[in-house]
Amino acid sequence: MSARGLGGASVVPVLCDVLGGFTAISDTDRNVSAHETVLDGQQARRIVEFDLGYDCSGVDGFKFYHGYGYSASNEFGKGGGVLALQCGPRVTNNLFTLNRAWYEGAAIFGNRSIGLKVTGNTFANNISGKDWSGYISMAGHGGAIALERGWEVEITDNVFNENASYAGPGGGAIQTWGTGSTITGNTFTGNEAHSYVASAKGGAVLVRAGNENPVSQSVETIIRGNAFDGNLVVDESSSAAQSGGAVCVMGTGFDLTISAQISANEFGGNFAPDFGGAVSLETVLSATVVNNLFVGNEAGAASLVAGGGAIYSDNTTADIVNNTFVMNRVGTGYWPPSFLPTDQQHYPSTFTPAAYGGAVHVRNWGDASLINDIFYGNAALWGMSVASTHYASAQVKYCSAFAGTNPGEHYYQGDYGTVTLLPATLWYCDPVFLGGTLHPYWLQSTSPVIGVGLSHASDSRVPTTDKDGQPRPANESPDLGAYEYTP
Repeated sequence: MSARGLGGASVVPVLCDVLGGFTAISDTDRNVSAHETVLDGQQARRIVEFDLGYDCSGVDGFKFYHGYGYSASNEFGKGGGVLALQCGPRVTNNLFTLNRAWYEGAAIFGNRSIGLKVTGNTFANNISGKDWSGYISMAGHGGAIALERGWEVEITDNVFNENASYAGPGGGAIQTWGTGSTITGNTFTGNEAHSYVASAKGGAVLVRAGNENPVSQSVETIIRGNAFDGNLVVDESSSAAQSGGAVCVMGTGFDLTISAQISANEFGGNFAPDFGGAVSLETVLSATVVNNLFVGNEAGAASLVAGGGAIYSDNTTADIVNNTFVMNRVGTGYWPPSFLPTDQQHYPSTFTPAAYGGAVHVRNWGDASLINDIFYGNAALWGMSVASTHYASAQVKYCSAFAGTNPGEHYYQGDYGTVTLLPATLWYCDPVFLGGTLHPYWLQSTSPVIGVGLSHASDSRVPTTDKDGQPRPANESPDLGAYEYTP
């Protein structure tokens, strides 16, 4: 590698794989865990750069440490660990920790990175939008990874812990802009998107529509099989709305379109101050949210129109099918975790419900179909389960809600929004979860929501498998929720 890239980075040649994990005396004894190979940017420079080529080169088995994208000028303030320009390198089995970028992607930044593959890495404590002295740059995107105008990007089987972006627009771990990507099998824990003057969105992942995509003006993102736990959007004195505690997908509403598939994920304990404790969908052409588990996510009701303890859907066409929503909320105060027995909940609840849609809030001309979902113990001032406001429309089909049997408590319509219940008599019952610690939200054999859902034959939006990949009956009524009962 040479040392003449942007910002003093070492440039990886085309058709070259660079491997770490060897000893100083052997080029055959490779053990990444035992022989740590550290690439240290010394808080002063970017570490590695890739230029030009599809699936051209790779870097595997290194520790990227103290890399720094140090300037807001052009690409210099992006990619403290790795910069990938018009190429699709393979970035595998590395540790990225304590890297920073003045602007975007403290660990990895890619521009027009077609075919980029990021697999099996750990990203911890990387920060964009803040320098080493603590000065905030006013424009931090993608605490660990930021991508622009890419295509066929795969981010698979990585761990993202406590990465952060500062000063908006957000993406505490990942931001993609005008990039077609698949984000699957990753774990996101404790990542944060901080606002400052502008709003912040996407505590873990922010997906944005963008222009000049090299392949298409229509961008699709697949978010599948990930675990999102304790990610949050932090309000740092911004007057703008903050949304998407774990994930925010946002379009532009002009000639650019964006669509998203969000399936088979687990969202637990994520937080946003205003909208979408777990997921916020904003001006998305088409969104499918299928076979996910949402537990204990929260929208903090910082404004009177806030809402969506689990999902906020704004000016978006969304299909929300076969999900399980448990103890999500909109409001303030302490709420004992649902998995604790009553005698172990040592602190009494001080929770005050507020605003709209304990589980789902549909707003601003949005159109949402909610099919075969389970709503259990969610809370908000208006619509414990679902709220539709501001000219939005929600069709609730074959769903169950608990506790309470009053439809008006669970399903709220106001400010010219509408909610349609199909069939008119839905299920208001305890779904009888299995409980325990291994599979708490599987169904017991006595559950009243087994075999009562809308079938795939009746509506193709109903999935043919469940969250765990178990088959659902195609021509018969499936179970409600994310998990199909298996004897």
